[in-house]
Amino acid sequence: MAKSVVAQRQTRAVKTLVEAVILALLPLLTPLLLGALPFQLPLGPLAPFVKYLPLVCWGWALYLLWQTWQLWQSAAKANRATGAFIPAELKPLERQRWKLDSSAVGGDGQVVATAPSGNTYCIVFKGDRGRVGTDGRQVFRLYDNAPQPFPANFIEQTKQRSSRVQQRVKQVKSKQVVPVLAFTEAIVELDRNPIRGVWVVPVADLRRLLLHQDAQPRLP
Repeated sequence: MAKSVVAQRQTRAVKTLVEAVILALLPLLTPLLLGALPFQLPLGPLAPFVKYLPLVCWGWALYLLWQTWQLWQSAAKANRATGAFIPAELKPLERQRWKLDSSAVGGDGQVVATAPSGNTYCIVFKGDRGRVGTDGRQVFRLYDNAPQPFPANFIEQTKQRSSRVQQRVKQVKSKQVVPVLAFTEAIVELDRNPIRGVWVVPVADLRRLLLHQDAQPRLP
């Protein structure tokens, strides 16, 4: 889905660029086209406005060029979100012999982090802003201390993705993949953690959480 969004934005950018080029050339081509006609078009009362045609066309072409740039920027941003996504906060783990495998699922960044101990963590990143709270079953935004649900159940979503990673890496039961939900922009205010087995943290606390959890003894 995310890749199709990138392709759609790139296609729109190309179409908009073509439209801008046509509009920019229109004032230059119009006299040639009119001169090639075997008769003269009666402009009548429109004649005084014809001299402003180049300004209108070039102004609109500049606007379309600006739109093209915006679309390319948007496509590049979406492409980064669907490609390799490893936050700077996790980079030091690589020097500690952790393996970080990035991917994208449904447009969200996702990292599968494997510690030297063999413990594996499925980390799903969300870019939503604001304050995040919980009722012990799910997470939601807090507006004036009132809960406002997210468009999807992030806890259930993270658990499902962790289960898929579990199947992919084929870990034994004593090496369960731990689901982690990390917010890159939001302020996380929780009075309990984990939530239904999912750890929820701001990205700034992510590395500390992983190191702390990896140091905990695992039940056989």
